[in-house]
Amino acid sequence: MNRRARADALRARQETAEAGRSKMGGPRPFGITEDRVTHHPAEARAVRELAGRALAGETLRSLTAWLQDQGVRTVGGNEWRSTTVRQLLINPRMWGMRVHRCQVIGPAA
Repeated sequence: MNRRARADALRARQETAEAGRSKMGGPRPFGITEDRVTHHPAEARAVRELAGRALAGETLRSLTAWLQDQGVRTVGGNEWRSTTVRQLLINPRMWGMRVHRCQVIGPAA
């Protein structure tokens, strides 16, 4: 890719992020449907429950065990790990923000 094409691609990604739209690559985020905007009903309930339990002081280990006991799997169908639960809970996307280049840049679509 030449410099001009690379600069154009970077500018397009920046514009997409500033508009609050999601990038369309990789697996969908947990709690969000394939359109990257609509909440997945069952997964969104699990996210809300996790957030409430975390705010009440439960440990990541107990939250992970709860997900396993409930039969909730990751988007890839895997069992949860405490590091993955942590990433889910601290992801600004879960509270409606758009991140670009590791910075929150505004509300998500």
